[in-house]
Amino acid sequence: MCCRYLVVKDSFVAYLRPDDGTISDVLLMDQDFRVQCGVNATGSRTGLLISNLSRSQNLTSSFSILFVLNNIHKTC
Repeated sequence: MCCRYLVVKDSFVAYLRPDDGTISDVLLMDQDFRVQCGVNATGSRTGLLISNLSRSQNLTSSFSILFVLNNIHKTC
């Protein structure tokens, strides 16, 4: 697997594998949905932590995540 896209819709976040269109690791946007970034939340300066009421997904550094992190910091 070379790469995955992070798909954000109005009610969920999921990974999409562009090679075959497989969707995995779906996180629903429930009342406890949160997106956190930075060392304190993720253990990495460039990490991104997405969580909801039942689970969490810690994303590691890549160009696309850094782009998302920069946009989050601008809106916080």
